[in-house]
Amino acid sequence: MKKLSLLLVFASIFVLGSCSFHKGNMTNHTNHSTVVQLSEKNFKVKKRVEGSASATYFMAILGGLSEKALIAKATEDMYEKAGMEDGAKASINVTVETHNSILLIIRTKTVTVSGTVIEFTK
Repeated sequence: MKKLSLLLVFASIFVLGSCSFHKGNMTNHTNHSTVVQLSEKNFKVKKRVEGSASATYFMAILGGLSEKALIAKATEDMYEKAGMEDGAKASINVTVETHNSILLIIRTKTVTVSGTVIEFTK
């Protein structure tokens, strides 16, 4: 009986246990490179925006999007929320964060892209 209880405890830990890891970096994932000098007081910080996209994988290979596609989808979501259609606005300090959660043979990857929207006054 004691061995069965011990076996049940270890089996529960194995089945219910999960693993997670996180990676974040600031890189230019856009296809253009525009350089803007922000040394003068010719802009206002408007807001911080964030977009995200997720994918689920079975046995680490089946299903979901590639990391590049997740970044593109999260970036698109961020720009939709930014409301940059009117005025002279730009996003700065764009950060890409990747979070992976693993539960047995199922992995969920979430990519979050965040940045700051500024508006030029001059």
